Amino acid sequence: MNKTMTQSNFLVLTTINPINSSIKKMIDETDFRLIIVGDKKTPKYSKGNFEFLDIDKQKTLPFKFVETCPYNSYQRKNLGYLYAIKEGAEIIVETDDDNYPLSGWTRNIEFIPKNSKLVLEPKIFNAYAEFTKEKIWPRGFPLECILENKEKKFEQIKNPSIGIWQGLVNNEPDVDAIYRLTINKNIEFLNNESIVLSKGVFCPFNSQNTIWKKEFFPYMYLPVTVTFRMTDILRSYVAQRCLWEHESFLAFTGPTMAQERNPHNLIEDFKSEIPCYTYSLKIIEILSDLQLSSNPYSNLEIIYAEFAKNGIVENNELLSLQNWINDLRNLL
Repeated sequence: MNKTMTQSNFLVLTTINPINSSIKKMIDETDFRLIIVGDKKTPKYSKGNFEFLDIDKQKTLPFKFVETCPYNSYQRKNLGYLYAIKEGAEIIVETDDDNYPLSGWTRNIEFIPKNSKLVLEPKIFNAYAEFTKEKIWPRGFPLECILENKEKKFEQIKNPSIGIWQGLVNNEPDVDAIYRLTINKNIEFLNNESIVLSKGVFCPFNSQNTIWKKEFFPYMYLPVTVTFRMTDILRSYVAQRCLWEHESFLAFTGPTMAQERNPHNLIEDFKSEIPCYTYSLKIIEILSDLQLSSNPYSNLEIIYAEFAKNGIVENNELLSLQNWINDLRNLL
């Protein structure tokens, strides 16, 4: 990635906390335009080398989505995406307020790498297992598949088009509450060869250390009627499925960030993740069966209508989604 294109490279996060050591590292060690999206609980930030969208500022933004974006929710982050797009973003990186970049963060990430390791099988693939020998799985990975030991098939691919990069996170990577309540090991991932998921292969990814190419900004939508621990997981399954219609792929790379995790109530996390545990396989089934196209707006409408029909999102999700789509049509 060319780091000289700083005016079109954005880093987006949302927080309810004061500026902490992780945010300071992001401010000091990256030359991306940092957008911090506030909420009702977020303290007022003094001016700094970042752009702070507090609630009052958000209300002035020319977005219909402001009307349906819930307060006190992680989904406020959607407003940061829209703002970055309005400001001319070509690349959006997203993270959370308890992550900080490691040396070389984003330096070797290319959207068309010369050679890559392509995952052909199994259909539900644990990407974390390619970067550690520890027993671990990403949040949103179907519980039914954790103990499966299906044969893995790979091949080398030249010049794949990568639409989304998921970078792994050291120390306390993004795992579910079941892992934290039963195993809870800190992990130092290996800097192994990056992997690309082929058409037909699924693995959930999160919003902790994720790089998006402009063509696929519409798929950044975080659904507003699902829980905090479900919203980015549902989005991840949607986005990777839709990439196939653009002849593009999701890729995972080794650790480029580390986490100093904020305090969490693990039982409350577990409750918030119940939809991940109960719906993941159904989501994969629905997405596998749908006929989609290269039109991202049509794809989102088709997918979320089907999700509403199956009780995965609420019916009023469709209004929020339409506001998101209308805003993007005015921006892109």
